[in-house]
Amino acid sequence: MGKIFESQMLESALKRIAEGDNSYLGYIYENYARLLFSVAITLLGNAAEAEDAVHDTFLRLSEKADKYTPRENGSAKAWLVRICRNICIDRLRTSKNSTAEITSAVDDFVKSVHSDIAFLEM
Repeated sequence: MGKIFESQMLESALKRIAEGDNSYLGYIYENYARLLFSVAITLLGNAAEAEDAVHDTFLRLSEKADKYTPRENGSAKAWLVRICRNICIDRLRTSKNSTAEITSAVDDFVKSVHSDIAFLEM
């Protein structure tokens, strides 16, 4: 029941943000900033860059909350992680990193997420 309740709360918060009530960004920040930071630090390898990426994730979230639908985007948590991941990839592309470094960082992250999911499902 915990995961279902968590998912419903996040979806509800996204709906309220989409309606213009940005006070729910605080709820999402309190509950998901640590997760998003871990995604960003894994991909970027720099705490300052990771903090900026999380900040940008919340900016994008406030702009795009109305685009979230469970049917099209999957779970709200996964959608948040995808936003953060995409921002990190954009940052890597605009830096002087090579495509091979970007691909390697993303591949490592995906393997890590799959391992975490497999562990949680056990």
